[in-house]
Amino acid sequence: MSKANSLILLADLDDPEAARRPLETAAEALRTRSPAELVNDVLASGLRGRGGAGFPTGIKWQGVAGAEAEQKFLVVNGAEGEPGSYKDRFLMKRLPHRVVAGSILATYAVGATKGYIYIHHEADDCRAAIEGAIEDARALGLLGENVLGTGFSLDLQTHPAGIGYVAGEETAVIRVLEGGVAKPKPKPPYPTVRGLWGFPTLVNNVETIANVEPIVRNGPQWYRQFGTSDTPGTILVTLHGVKKPGVYEVEAGTPLSAVINEYGGGPRGRILAVLPGGYASGFLSPEELDVPLEHASLRARGSALGSATIHVFDESQCIVEVTRKVLRFFAVETCGQCFPCRKGTRDLYQLLDEAESGSAREDWDGAVDGILQLTGRKTICGLDKASSLVFKSAYQRFASEFRDHLSSNACRVCSSGAGGQ
Repeated sequence: MSKANSLILLADLDDPEAARRPLETAAEALRTRSPAELVNDVLASGLRGRGGAGFPTGIKWQGVAGAEAEQKFLVVNGAEGEPGSYKDRFLMKRLPHRVVAGSILATYAVGATKGYIYIHHEADDCRAAIEGAIEDARALGLLGENVLGTGFSLDLQTHPAGIGYVAGEETAVIRVLEGGVAKPKPKPPYPTVRGLWGFPTLVNNVETIANVEPIVRNGPQWYRQFGTSDTPGTILVTLHGVKKPGVYEVEAGTPLSAVINEYGGGPRGRILAVLPGGYASGFLSPEELDVPLEHASLRARGSALGSATIHVFDESQCIVEVTRKVLRFFAVETCGQCFPCRKGTRDLYQLLDEAESGSAREDWDGAVDGILQLTGRKTICGLDKASSLVFKSAYQRFASEFRDHLSSNACRVCSSGAGGQ
């Protein structure tokens, strides 16, 4: 539960009487507001996607709303394949009416008549909660033909996500919904132009959609009271490696150190490094933890906000071993479509395996440089760039630990028999 549960997303978490209020907000908006007004509210709020890339949500909405097509779709992406992240599942299980209300408002705003809530394939509790909220919405007349006499019609249903990390990439989501394999498609065309079955499709993350109802109910200026100009609003973070791990709602722009110490109760030991945005972000050193949790500040430090899954590693762990485990994940999860990713990610993992085991080749640095040149090329999705970002941030910030492994087969931690993640 969030320490800041009086903010936006978790404000009604412990108020049973308020559970269905988001559906009432949706009903009132459908009766009194135009689709264009809702698009303008989201655009003015500055809401950015919470799935990782942080793309401005209102611009996506504008793109789908402005597209001329006989059919449009909404996809709410709850695949959540990022290791250690469970903020989307938390929202779907604990606040399903907010997710469903946001979905209704989004479809109405962009002119979609069919919506899918794409849920992690193992999250049966989330699927049950969302389907219960869908039935509540149907009972209130918010789903079906000619909703509330507005002429707007909507069908909303759940769909299990594909298996694997890349199954959460927006074009891979579309492939799964179409009955295909969970592999990303080349872009352009983007889903806003040519998405599900070739029609304009709005793809938003669960947390992004959950922000819509509070924005519509309270207005975009109210929303902008929270966060920063770069990243308005609040962020749900998933904290690991601290004394009180869990999901917390924090204002965007809160220093990373405050999130770790004030919300998480502090690290379990002296901090070695932090991944602030999940595996698809760069390592930060202990001297960099004053950085605000927002897209621009983290990008300037060579990292990323990503999914806001914060992994705190302490000095009982070896940075080479930690990095190796992250790269192993990427090497396993690459879909193999793009040569730079298929080869580069696995080669980086192999080099780290060599360094960690004390069997590094003589020209290890040269091999690294060659692979990083390969992984910098254009690929269909961002997995390749994520793996090289993690590797480079570790290699640059913790050069001495790498040198220890390469010169004497072990660092201080591994020599003492410790290490691991």
